[in-house]
Amino acid sequence: MSLFQWLTRGCCVALLLFLVACGGGGDDSTGGSVVTDASQGRSPVDGAAPRLLSQSPAQGALSSVASVVAVRFDEQVTEVAADQFSLMGPDGPVSGEIEPHEDGKGFDFLPDDYLKAYSTYRVVLTDVEDLAGNPLEPIGDWTFVTGFDQLPPELPEFD
Repeated sequence: MSLFQWLTRGCCVALLLFLVACGGGGDDSTGGSVVTDASQGRSPVDGAAPRLLSQSPAQGALSSVASVVAVRFDEQVTEVAADQFSLMGPDGPVSGEIEPHEDGKGFDFLPDDYLKAYSTYRVVLTDVEDLAGNPLEPIGDWTFVTGFDQLPPELPEFD
């Protein structure tokens, strides 16, 4: 065996060992995906469930009748649809619009109308997943209470 043959075989073996240790060499559809380009609709290999980082209004908070419900996660999640989020009030479900955050790590729920004053509201999230398909860690639901914080318009001054 020549020196050239010995070196090329040694390099091939070293490369093979490196690829095995790193988990593969690209997306081979067998679970060895190392793709990180989320713009192509693919995400890094991820076995961790997304976690809720913050919610507003917070559990048990006294909040405005003009409240927007904001939810933030520790990683990007798939777009949240109306059947995955609900805001329940004293008169049943509250209608509104879900607006995702630009970075994909949360969303805001904007009610179509003011919330009812002095009432308890319950927020429920279901079937939320990250880009790798991992479901949200169970958080249950949370409630907040509205107060009446809208001031009447200023009265005009009469001369």
